[in-house]
Amino acid sequence: MYYVEAMSKVNYHGDQVVRIGEYESLGDAIAVAEQVIDQFLNYAYHDGVSAGVLFVKYQNEGRVPFIFVDGDVTINVPGFNHIAYAKQRCEEMCAAA
Repeated sequence: MYYVEAMSKVNYHGDQVVRIGEYESLGDAIAVAEQVIDQFLNYAYHDGVSAGVLFVKYQNEGRVPFIFVDGDVTINVPGFNHIAYAKQRCEEMCAAA
């Protein structure tokens, strides 16, 4: 079982760590973690913003998703890097504009 949690750097809703869900496959967990980032970037994006500015906004205000595996290991599983994904999405979103 894979668990997805997200940590907020900005305390808007009272909880800094929120359980997003539990998933049978790593692929499903990664897709949900990516959605957490995409939701923030879609909210923060506006015409004319650069990829760099959008990424800094994510780093300062966006929720950071982590994927944990059921078992002895309590660290973020390999296969998903929220920073790399956020940078890539910022570049894609700003290049498309």
